[in-house]
Amino acid sequence: MVDELWWHEDGSASIAWICYRDDGESMAQRAQQMHLASPFATEVMACHQAIQWAKEQNLCKVSIWTDSQLLVDVLCNRVSPFCSSITIIADIKLVSKFFDYLCICKVKQQDVKPTHDLARSVNNFPT
Repeated sequence: MVDELWWHEDGSASIAWICYRDDGESMAQRAQQMHLASPFATEVMACHQAIQWAKEQNLCKVSIWTDSQLLVDVLCNRVSPFCSSITIIADIKLVSKFFDYLCICKVKQQDVKPTHDLARSVNNFPT
């Protein structure tokens, strides 16, 4: 699962992803701060990093949970990507070809709360 936090005042952001095994046990997680142009660009970066990690681990079947309907729509070619994210979107699509199965699913915000909390843990956003 992936999530992001983005602060409109200065573009500071944090991304996070958590990888779970089929049995629900967490096998890896990452979070980091960065500066990006928008919440969408930040969600795209979180997805990209999760997919890159899965590829490096030689995982064959991957499901990515996101609360961003826009991300799912862009990756399914239902809407055009924004210019600021077009290269990363193209790379996500390229890397996705390495998996036997890849599903990027829109889920409720509460379903990605663990990654939201992880993203918050690496940044000092106002509450």
